Amino acid sequence: MSTPPVNPDALREGGYRLIEPIGGGGFGTVWRGELTGPSGFRKVVAIKLLNDAGQDDPELGRRLRDEARLLALLRHRAVVGVDDLVRFEQRWAVVMEFVPGADLQELLDEAPLPPRACAEVIREAALALDCAHGARHPETGEPLSIIHRDIKPANIRLTRAGEVKVLDFGIAHARFGMREAKTASMRFGSPGYVAPERFDGDDRPASDIFSLGVVLVEALLGHRIGQLPVRPSAFLEERDDAVDSLPASTPEPLRELARRMLAYEPEDRPAAAEVARVLQELGGTLEGPWLVDWARAHVPGPEAAVGANPTLSVPEDTGGGSTWTSRSWLHGDPSDALPQAAPPPPPRPPVASIAVGAALVLGVALGAWALIDDPAVEPEPDAPAAVVPSEIPTTSVSSPDPAPEPPPAEPDGDPVDAPATAPPPEPEPVPAAPAPPPPATVRVEGTVSAFTLLTADGRAVPPGEVAPGTYGARWRFDDGEPIEKPALLTVGAGETAVVRCNALTLLCAPR
Repeated sequence: MSTPPVNPDALREGGYRLIEPIGGGGFGTVWRGELTGPSGFRKVVAIKLLNDAGQDDPELGRRLRDEARLLALLRHRAVVGVDDLVRFEQRWAVVMEFVPGADLQELLDEAPLPPRACAEVIREAALALDCAHGARHPETGEPLSIIHRDIKPANIRLTRAGEVKVLDFGIAHARFGMREAKTASMRFGSPGYVAPERFDGDDRPASDIFSLGVVLVEALLGHRIGQLPVRPSAFLEERDDAVDSLPASTPEPLRELARRMLAYEPEDRPAAAEVARVLQELGGTLEGPWLVDWARAHVPGPEAAVGANPTLSVPEDTGGGSTWTSRSWLHGDPSDALPQAAPPPPPRPPVASIAVGAALVLGVALGAWALIDDPAVEPEPDAPAAVVPSEIPTTSVSSPDPAPEPPPAEPDGDPVDAPATAPPPEPEPVPAAPAPPPPATVRVEGTVSAFTLLTADGRAVPPGEVAPGTYGARWRFDDGEPIEKPALLTVGAGETAVVRCNALTLLCAPR
């Protein structure tokens, strides 16, 4: 299992720390991690991180981000919660609810579930699917049409307290504008749990019900039943054989529910809500302990989640360590704000004209994209000096020059005073240029690859100090398509507007 080097001792307030790997596959590793905060705050989390093999496949990165965004839209006790979507050493990672315990496959390797506890597990999973199948976007109200596509015992987790969590929405099908991955129906699913219609590329909520029906039968039997044939006659024969082989303690209503969930035609299967209702009605009539009692005796507790090798190799200190610092909207630490692009120097004043509007273009740049995930933060520029108009030359106004006088003659009598010359008038004072309005400031927070403001005439302006006014915006997350909003915010002179970009929803909006 390829894993990144970690430094468990590198802690930082508001950041995540890797503790130990607790699972994984060929492309990713799930770690037990820790979120640390001020005043000794600590929370155990699960961190799904792409490893070296997965990092080289852009599609896997898109699927990981899609899973985080889907789970962020689902709120149900039986759906594992997602806390954050972050970058760690240039790798995407999903921070999720840590669920101690064991998955259903591990428990079935030991023994089958008693009917009553089994009914509770399947009921909770059905409620989770009902939540997913009926989910709508919280802002637009459009149906998300989420189909899990990989329901199996390994993706249903139980805790010692009897909680049930449906995991791994990484290959789910959904209709939502934030989706990045282009998953094909035939590529995904686990053999033995794939509904017949999916072999024809037909994904629908009833396909998840079929998979859950297989889990129901296997949980009661304690072993796999294998992939049912695609040919209808052979399919029905093997399905009935599997249901008929259930333990004698399985009542007929539960057998009948299993047959309906495993119907060949998707239209003949019950919806997730009906499955949950039937199992709730049957619960009190079934044999065996309730799930909470059975789980207390058979599911490992939180202490078992701490592996036998809590000490991990520590690489040479490079100043970073294996610690995340979340910059997402979920935490909002002011120190997590993205670096701001420094505004360009003020324009040179005109030589012989009054630059009344010169200050209105301070902070405007012509670049199409302002990449804001550069860790280097430019120093704050000095406040621009007020633009002073150049002095306009003036001409003194006076009386015409008198004609040259002849040499003075000797006076014959009393001298006559020469006429006085009028002094030149004072020049008209030139009014000073009005003081430019103070600039506005736009700050961007969140994990976003590129962000630029757009003026009314379509010019690109980097965030930072800008002229007061109304701006649209264009942004991009990682290698996704650019997203543009014509009118994002209005900011006045001297005001500061903060835009938060959310990698989970692919949205940027004023705070």
